[in-house]
Amino acid sequence: MKAKMVRRVFSLVVASALMLALMPATAHAAQMALTEDSGANLKSTIESATSGASLSIDVTANITLDSMITIPAGVDVNLYSSTGATITAAAQNRHFNVSAGASLTLSNIILDGNYNNFGNALYNPNNFPYGGINNSGTLTLNKGAIITNCYGATYGGGVYNVQYSNGVTNINGGRITGNTAFYGGGICADSNGALNMTAGCINGNYGTVEGGGIHSRYGEINISGGEINGNGSWYGGGIWLSYYSSLTITGGKICGNNASQRGGGIYHRSYQGNCSINNIENALISGNTAGLYGGGIYDEPHAGYPANYTIVIRNTNVSNNSGGNVFSQSNCVEFNSVLLAVSASVEKLNGNKNNLSVTVRVLAYSEEVKDVVESEYSEVFSIDNNAAGVYEVGSYSVYVDTKGNTQIRACYLVG
Repeated sequence: MKAKMVRRVFSLVVASALMLALMPATAHAAQMALTEDSGANLKSTIESATSGASLSIDVTANITLDSMITIPAGVDVNLYSSTGATITAAAQNRHFNVSAGASLTLSNIILDGNYNNFGNALYNPNNFPYGGINNSGTLTLNKGAIITNCYGATYGGGVYNVQYSNGVTNINGGRITGNTAFYGGGICADSNGALNMTAGCINGNYGTVEGGGIHSRYGEINISGGEINGNGSWYGGGIWLSYYSSLTITGGKICGNNASQRGGGIYHRSYQGNCSINNIENALISGNTAGLYGGGIYDEPHAGYPANYTIVIRNTNVSNNSGGNVFSQSNCVEFNSVLLAVSASVEKLNGNKNNLSVTVRVLAYSEEVKDVVESEYSEVFSIDNNAAGVYEVGSYSVYVDTKGNTQIRACYLVG
Protein backbone atom coordinates (compact mmCIF):
# COMPACT_ATOMS: atom_id res chain seq x y z
CA MET A 1 0.00 0.00 0.00
CA LYS A 2 2.78 2.44 0.89
CA ALA A 3 4.66 1.67 -2.35
CA LYS A 4 1.56 2.53 -4.35
CA MET A 5 1.22 5.76 -2.38
CA VAL A 6 4.80 6.78 -3.13
CA ARG A 7 4.38 6.03 -6.83
CA ARG A 8 1.20 8.08 -6.85
CA VAL A 9 2.97 11.06 -5.34
CA PHE A 10 5.86 10.79 -7.80
CA SER A 11 3.52 10.60 -10.78
CA LEU A 12 1.65 13.68 -9.58
CA VAL A 13 4.85 15.66 -9.19
CA VAL A 14 6.10 14.58 -12.61
CA ALA A 15 2.76 15.34 -14.20
CA SER A 16 2.79 18.78 -12.63
CA ALA A 17 6.32 19.40 -13.88
CA LEU A 18 5.22 18.44 -17.39
CA MET A 19 2.29 20.83 -17.08
CA LEU A 20 4.66 23.62 -16.17
CA ALA A 21 6.94 22.83 -19.09
CA LEU A 22 4.06 22.84 -21.60
CA MET A 23 2.25 25.98 -20.38
CA PRO A 24 3.12 29.53 -21.51
CA ALA A 25 5.60 31.35 -19.28
CA THR A 26 2.98 33.88 -18.18
CA ALA A 27 0.36 31.31 -17.16
CA HIS A 28 2.15 28.58 -15.23
CA ALA A 29 -0.23 26.66 -12.97
CA ALA A 30 -0.01 23.33 -11.20
CA GLN A 31 -2.09 21.44 -8.69
CA MET A 32 -0.86 18.41 -6.78
CA ALA A 33 -1.29 16.33 -3.66
CA LEU A 34 1.59 15.39 -1.36
CA THR A 35 1.21 12.49 1.06
CA GLU A 36 3.45 11.18 3.84
CA ASP A 37 7.26 11.43 3.74
CA SER A 38 7.07 14.13 1.08
CA GLY A 39 9.11 16.92 2.65
CA ALA A 40 11.77 16.59 -0.03
CA ASN A 41 9.12 16.58 -2.78
CA LEU A 42 7.55 19.73 -1.37
CA LYS A 43 10.90 21.51 -1.25
CA SER A 44 12.01 20.49 -4.74
CA THR A 45 8.63 21.28 -6.29
CA ILE A 46 8.54 24.80 -4.86
CA GLU A 47 12.20 25.73 -5.21
CA SER A 48 12.41 24.51 -8.82
CA ALA A 49 9.43 26.64 -9.90
CA THR A 50 10.26 29.59 -12.15
CA SER A 51 8.93 33.14 -12.09
CA GLY A 52 5.28 33.29 -13.13
CA ALA A 53 4.47 29.83 -11.72
CA SER A 54 1.39 29.36 -9.54
CA LEU A 55 1.36 26.21 -7.41
CA SER A 56 -1.66 24.87 -5.50
CA ILE A 57 -0.54 22.07 -3.19
CA ASP A 58 -2.74 19.83 -1.03
CA VAL A 59 -0.71 18.27 1.81
CA THR A 60 -2.80 15.23 2.69
CA ALA A 61 -0.62 13.71 5.44
CA ASN A 62 1.81 14.94 8.09
CA ILE A 63 5.30 15.65 6.78
CA THR A 64 8.60 16.80 8.29
CA LEU A 65 10.97 19.11 6.44
CA ASP A 66 14.70 18.46 6.18
CA SER A 67 15.49 22.15 5.75
CA MET A 68 13.88 25.52 5.09
CA ILE A 69 12.00 25.99 1.81
CA THR A 70 12.61 29.18 -0.17
CA ILE A 71 9.81 30.38 -2.44
CA PRO A 72 11.51 32.00 -5.46
CA ALA A 73 10.67 35.51 -6.62
CA GLY A 74 7.65 35.62 -8.91
CA VAL A 75 6.24 32.30 -7.66
CA ASP A 76 2.83 32.05 -5.97
CA VAL A 77 2.21 29.08 -3.66
CA ASN A 78 -1.20 28.14 -2.29
CA LEU A 79 -0.56 25.57 0.45
CA TYR A 80 -3.52 23.84 2.06
CA SER A 81 -4.61 20.51 3.48
CA SER A 82 -7.88 18.73 2.79
CA THR A 83 -7.14 16.63 5.89
CA GLY A 84 -5.80 19.31 8.27
CA ALA A 85 -2.25 17.92 8.12
CA THR A 86 0.84 19.27 9.90
CA ILE A 87 4.15 20.36 8.39
CA THR A 88 6.91 20.15 11.00
CA ALA A 89 10.03 22.25 10.54
CA ALA A 90 13.51 20.78 10.67
CA ALA A 91 15.07 21.21 14.09
CA GLN A 92 16.64 24.66 14.54
CA ASN A 93 15.18 25.98 11.30
CA ARG A 94 12.19 27.82 9.94
CA HIS A 95 9.55 26.51 7.54
CA PHE A 96 9.60 29.00 4.69
CA ASN A 97 11.52 31.94 3.32
CA VAL A 98 9.17 33.98 1.11
CA SER A 99 11.33 35.94 -1.33
CA ALA A 100 10.53 39.47 -2.46
CA GLY A 101 7.95 39.22 -5.24
CA ALA A 102 6.78 35.77 -4.11
CA SER A 103 3.64 34.84 -2.22
CA LEU A 104 2.53 32.10 0.15
CA THR A 105 -1.10 31.46 1.08
CA LEU A 106 -1.92 29.05 3.92
CA SER A 107 -5.35 27.48 4.52
CA ASN A 108 -6.45 24.66 6.84
CA ILE A 109 -2.89 23.53 7.56
CA ILE A 110 -0.66 23.50 10.65
CA LEU A 111 2.96 24.66 10.66
CA ASP A 112 4.74 23.25 13.72
CA GLY A 113 8.11 24.87 14.43
CA ASN A 114 9.51 21.88 16.31
CA TYR A 115 10.48 24.21 19.18
CA ASN A 116 10.35 21.37 21.71
CA ASN A 117 13.26 19.61 20.00
CA PHE A 118 15.70 22.53 19.87
CA GLY A 119 17.62 21.36 22.92
CA ASN A 120 20.68 23.28 24.14
CA ALA A 121 21.19 24.94 20.74
CA LEU A 122 18.06 26.97 21.39
CA TYR A 123 19.92 30.04 22.59
CA ASN A 124 22.27 30.38 19.61
CA PRO A 125 20.74 33.11 17.42
CA ASN A 126 23.02 32.17 14.52
CA ASN A 127 21.11 28.91 14.13
CA PHE A 128 17.63 30.38 13.79
CA PRO A 129 17.50 34.16 14.08
CA TYR A 130 13.90 34.25 12.85
CA GLY A 131 10.95 31.96 13.56
CA GLY A 132 8.44 30.06 11.45
CA ILE A 133 8.24 32.15 8.28
CA ASN A 134 10.73 34.72 6.98
CA ASN A 135 8.65 37.02 4.77
CA SER A 136 9.91 39.53 2.22
CA GLY A 137 6.98 38.97 -0.15
CA THR A 138 3.29 38.40 0.59
CA LEU A 139 2.06 35.97 3.24
CA THR A 140 -1.66 35.27 3.69
CA LEU A 141 -3.27 33.24 6.45
CA ASN A 142 -6.81 32.02 5.85
CA LYS A 143 -9.25 29.99 7.93
CA GLY A 144 -7.74 26.88 9.51
CA ALA A 145 -4.10 27.95 9.09
CA ILE A 146 -2.06 27.63 12.30
CA ILE A 147 1.55 28.69 12.94
CA THR A 148 2.67 27.31 16.28
CA ASN A 149 5.56 26.11 18.42
CA CYS A 150 8.14 28.30 16.66
CA TYR A 151 11.09 30.15 18.16
CA GLY A 152 12.98 33.20 16.92
CA ALA A 153 16.09 34.06 18.91
CA THR A 154 15.78 37.66 17.78
CA TYR A 155 12.79 38.84 15.69
CA GLY A 156 9.46 37.17 15.00
CA GLY A 157 8.65 33.84 16.60
CA GLY A 158 5.83 32.90 14.23
CA VAL A 159 6.37 35.35 11.36
CA TYR A 160 9.08 37.90 10.55
CA ASN A 161 8.31 40.60 7.98
CA VAL A 162 11.91 41.25 7.05
CA GLN A 163 13.28 44.68 7.89
CA TYR A 164 13.69 47.06 4.90
CA SER A 165 11.81 44.66 2.62
CA ASN A 166 8.28 45.33 1.36
CA GLY A 167 6.93 42.21 3.04
CA VAL A 168 3.17 42.11 3.64
CA THR A 169 1.30 39.72 5.93
CA ASN A 170 -2.49 39.38 5.62
CA ILE A 171 -4.33 37.59 8.42
CA ASN A 172 -7.83 36.75 7.18
CA GLY A 173 -8.30 33.82 9.53
CA GLY A 174 -6.38 31.09 11.34
CA ARG A 175 -4.09 31.48 14.33
CA ILE A 176 -0.53 32.45 15.22
CA THR A 177 -0.21 30.81 18.62
CA GLY A 178 2.32 29.46 21.10
CA ASN A 179 5.43 31.04 19.56
CA THR A 180 8.39 32.82 21.21
CA ALA A 181 10.98 35.45 20.25
CA PHE A 182 12.93 38.26 21.88
CA TYR A 183 10.96 40.79 19.82
CA GLY A 184 7.51 39.84 18.51
CA GLY A 185 6.59 36.43 19.84
CA GLY A 186 3.73 36.10 17.36
CA ILE A 187 4.87 38.36 14.54
CA CYS A 188 7.54 40.99 14.06
CA ALA A 189 6.34 43.43 11.41
CA ASP A 190 9.54 45.32 10.65
CA SER A 191 9.19 45.61 6.88
CA ASN A 192 8.30 48.72 4.90
CA GLY A 193 5.16 46.83 3.88
CA ALA A 194 2.21 46.05 6.12
CA LEU A 195 0.47 43.73 8.53
CA ASN A 196 -3.26 43.60 7.74
CA MET A 197 -5.53 41.73 10.16
CA THR A 198 -9.23 41.32 9.34
CA ALA A 199 -9.98 38.11 11.27
CA GLY A 200 -8.24 35.23 13.01
CA CYS A 201 -6.28 35.23 16.25
CA ILE A 202 -2.81 36.03 17.56
CA ASN A 203 -2.74 34.41 20.97
CA GLY A 204 -0.57 32.70 23.56
CA ASN A 205 2.72 34.04 22.18
CA TYR A 206 5.61 35.41 24.24
CA GLY A 207 8.07 38.20 23.50
CA THR A 208 11.01 37.91 25.88
CA VAL A 209 11.75 41.64 25.65
CA GLU A 210 9.09 43.47 23.62
CA GLY A 211 5.85 42.62 21.86
CA GLY A 212 4.21 39.39 22.92
CA GLY A 213 1.73 39.34 20.04
CA ILE A 214 3.05 41.96 17.60
CA HIS A 215 6.28 43.97 17.44
CA SER A 216 6.70 46.75 14.89
CA ARG A 217 9.33 49.40 14.14
CA TYR A 218 8.54 50.03 10.47
CA GLY A 219 5.59 49.71 8.09
CA GLU A 220 1.85 49.75 8.67
CA ILE A 221 -0.32 47.75 11.02
CA ASN A 222 -4.00 47.76 10.08
CA ILE A 223 -6.41 45.89 12.36
CA SER A 224 -10.10 45.78 11.45
CA GLY A 225 -11.07 42.47 13.08
CA GLY A 226 -9.86 39.35 14.84
CA GLU A 227 -8.41 38.97 18.32
CA ILE A 228 -5.04 39.58 19.97
CA ASN A 229 -5.27 37.83 23.31
CA GLY A 230 -3.34 35.93 25.94
CA ASN A 231 0.10 37.14 24.81
CA GLY A 232 2.87 38.24 27.16
CA SER A 233 6.08 40.28 27.23
CA TRP A 234 8.17 42.61 29.35
CA TYR A 235 6.84 45.61 27.39
CA GLY A 236 3.78 45.48 25.15
CA GLY A 237 1.97 42.25 25.96
CA GLY A 238 -0.36 42.52 22.96
CA ILE A 239 1.34 45.08 20.69
CA TRP A 240 4.64 47.01 20.89
CA LEU A 241 5.34 49.77 18.38
CA SER A 242 7.70 52.69 17.88
CA TYR A 243 10.10 54.27 15.37
CA TYR A 244 8.58 54.49 11.87
CA SER A 245 5.62 52.16 12.30
CA SER A 246 1.97 53.17 12.18
CA LEU A 247 -1.06 51.56 13.82
CA THR A 248 -4.65 51.95 12.68
CA ILE A 249 -7.37 50.03 14.53
CA THR A 250 -10.93 50.08 13.19
CA GLY A 251 -12.21 46.94 14.90
CA GLY A 252 -11.22 43.76 16.72
CA LYS A 253 -10.36 42.81 20.28
CA ILE A 254 -7.16 43.20 22.34
CA CYS A 255 -7.89 41.30 25.53
CA GLY A 256 -6.19 39.30 28.26
CA ASN A 257 -2.60 40.22 27.39
CA ASN A 258 0.09 40.80 30.02
CA ALA A 259 3.16 43.05 30.27
CA SER A 260 5.47 42.61 33.23
CA GLN A 261 6.29 46.33 33.07
CA ARG A 262 4.23 48.61 30.79
CA GLY A 263 1.56 48.35 28.12
CA GLY A 264 -0.47 45.21 28.72
CA GLY A 265 -2.60 45.69 25.60
CA ILE A 266 -0.60 48.25 23.60
CA TYR A 267 2.80 49.84 24.27
CA HIS A 268 3.60 52.93 22.20
CA ARG A 269 6.73 55.03 22.27
CA SER A 270 6.90 58.03 19.96
CA TYR A 271 10.04 58.54 17.91
CA GLN A 272 11.50 62.04 17.59
CA GLY A 273 8.10 63.44 18.56
CA ASN A 274 6.17 61.48 15.93
CA CYS A 275 3.27 59.22 16.88
CA SER A 276 2.95 55.64 15.63
CA ILE A 277 -0.78 55.41 16.44
CA ASN A 278 -3.05 56.87 13.75
CA ASN A 279 -6.34 56.17 15.48
CA ILE A 280 -8.16 53.54 17.50
CA GLU A 281 -11.90 53.04 16.99
CA ASN A 282 -14.68 50.46 17.20
CA ALA A 283 -12.54 48.08 19.25
CA LEU A 284 -12.50 46.34 22.62
CA ILE A 285 -9.38 46.69 24.81
CA SER A 286 -10.16 44.90 28.05
CA GLY A 287 -8.81 42.50 30.65
CA ASN A 288 -5.15 43.30 29.95
CA THR A 289 -2.54 43.61 32.71
CA ALA A 290 0.59 45.70 33.28
CA GLY A 291 2.90 45.31 36.26
CA LEU A 292 3.50 49.07 36.40
CA TYR A 293 1.48 51.32 34.09
CA GLY A 294 -0.92 51.17 31.17
CA GLY A 295 -2.80 47.92 31.50
CA GLY A 296 -4.81 48.79 28.40
CA ILE A 297 -2.65 51.36 26.56
CA TYR A 298 0.71 52.87 27.49
CA ASP A 299 2.05 55.95 25.69
CA GLU A 300 5.58 57.27 26.21
CA PRO A 301 7.15 60.25 24.40
CA HIS A 302 10.67 60.11 23.01
CA ALA A 303 12.96 61.68 25.62
CA GLY A 304 14.13 65.14 24.61
CA TYR A 305 11.51 65.64 21.88
CA PRO A 306 8.18 67.47 22.19
CA ALA A 307 5.10 65.27 21.84
CA ASN A 308 3.61 66.75 18.67
CA TYR A 309 0.75 64.31 18.42
CA THR A 310 -2.65 63.28 19.73
CA ILE A 311 -3.79 59.69 20.17
CA VAL A 312 -7.48 59.64 19.20
CA ILE A 313 -9.61 56.84 20.64
CA ARG A 314 -13.21 56.69 19.40
CA ASN A 315 -16.08 54.34 20.17
CA THR A 316 -13.71 51.93 21.88
CA ASN A 317 -14.35 50.16 25.17
CA VAL A 318 -11.12 50.48 27.14
CA SER A 319 -12.05 49.04 30.53
CA ASN A 320 -11.24 46.49 33.23
CA ASN A 321 -7.51 46.62 32.57
CA SER A 322 -5.18 46.07 35.54
CA GLY A 323 -2.54 48.78 35.88
CA GLY A 324 -4.86 51.44 34.47
CA ASN A 325 -6.83 51.63 31.26
CA VAL A 326 -4.85 54.38 29.49
CA PHE A 327 -1.57 55.81 30.76
CA SER A 328 -0.03 58.61 28.72
CA GLN A 329 3.18 60.28 29.83
CA SER A 330 2.67 62.82 27.06
CA ASN A 331 -0.94 63.61 28.08
CA CYS A 332 -1.78 63.47 24.38
CA VAL A 333 -4.87 61.27 24.50
CA GLU A 334 -8.23 62.32 23.08
CA PHE A 335 -10.80 59.82 24.28
CA ASN A 336 -14.36 60.13 23.01
CA SER A 337 -16.79 58.99 25.70
CA VAL A 338 -18.30 55.55 25.22
CA LEU A 339 -21.85 54.79 26.27
CA LEU A 340 -21.98 51.64 28.38
CA ALA A 341 -25.65 51.62 29.38
CA VAL A 342 -28.74 53.77 29.78
CA SER A 343 -31.56 52.63 32.06
CA ALA A 344 -34.70 53.87 33.76
CA SER A 345 -37.11 52.77 36.48
CA VAL A 346 -40.41 54.06 37.87
CA GLU A 347 -41.40 54.33 41.53
CA LYS A 348 -45.18 54.57 42.14
CA LEU A 349 -46.28 57.39 44.45
CA ASN A 350 -49.71 58.33 45.78
CA GLY A 351 -52.26 59.46 43.27
CA ASN A 352 -51.24 60.04 39.67
CA LYS A 353 -47.63 60.94 40.43
CA ASN A 354 -44.46 58.79 40.07
CA ASN A 355 -40.70 59.16 40.41
CA LEU A 356 -38.72 58.37 37.27
CA SER A 357 -35.04 57.47 37.82
CA VAL A 358 -32.80 57.69 34.74
CA THR A 359 -29.16 56.51 34.77
CA VAL A 360 -26.43 56.84 32.14
CA ARG A 361 -23.13 54.92 32.45
CA VAL A 362 -20.19 55.97 30.27
CA LEU A 363 -16.45 55.56 29.87
CA ALA A 364 -14.66 58.89 29.76
CA TYR A 365 -11.15 60.26 30.13
CA SER A 366 -10.60 61.92 33.50
CA GLU A 367 -8.14 64.80 33.60
CA GLU A 368 -8.04 64.42 37.37
CA VAL A 369 -6.74 60.86 37.41
CA LYS A 370 -5.28 60.93 33.87
CA ASP A 371 -7.02 57.74 32.88
CA VAL A 372 -10.19 56.39 31.30
CA VAL A 373 -12.71 55.71 34.04
CA GLU A 374 -16.33 54.64 34.27
CA SER A 375 -18.72 57.43 35.23
CA GLU A 376 -22.39 57.25 36.20
CA TYR A 377 -24.95 60.04 35.96
CA SER A 378 -28.40 59.74 37.55
CA GLU A 379 -31.39 62.03 37.88
CA VAL A 380 -34.87 61.62 39.39
CA PHE A 381 -37.88 63.26 37.76
CA SER A 382 -41.49 63.63 38.93
CA ILE A 383 -43.85 62.37 36.23
CA ASP A 384 -47.50 61.46 35.69
CA ASN A 385 -48.79 58.04 34.67
CA ASN A 386 -48.11 57.11 31.01
CA ALA A 387 -45.57 59.89 30.65
CA ALA A 388 -43.17 60.10 27.70
CA GLY A 389 -40.46 62.64 27.03
CA VAL A 390 -36.80 63.59 26.83
CA TYR A 391 -34.92 63.99 30.12
CA GLU A 392 -31.54 65.64 30.65
CA VAL A 393 -29.07 63.52 32.63
CA GLY A 394 -25.68 65.13 32.98
CA SER A 395 -24.78 66.17 29.42
CA TYR A 396 -26.94 63.42 27.91
CA SER A 397 -30.52 63.49 26.61
CA VAL A 398 -32.53 60.34 27.25
CA TYR A 399 -35.97 59.50 25.83
CA VAL A 400 -38.18 57.47 28.19
CA ASP A 401 -41.71 56.21 27.54
CA THR A 402 -43.61 54.81 30.54
CA LYS A 403 -46.76 52.71 30.78
CA GLY A 404 -49.04 53.12 33.75
CA ASN A 405 -47.09 53.83 36.90
CA THR A 406 -44.50 51.03 36.93
CA GLN A 407 -43.47 50.01 33.41
CA ILE A 408 -40.82 51.30 30.97
CA ARG A 409 -41.77 50.86 27.32
CA ALA A 410 -38.72 52.58 25.79
CA CYS A 411 -35.46 54.08 27.00
CA TYR A 412 -32.63 55.32 24.76
CA LEU A 413 -30.14 58.11 24.16
CA VAL A 414 -31.12 60.86 21.73
CA GLY A 415 -29.23 63.70 20.11
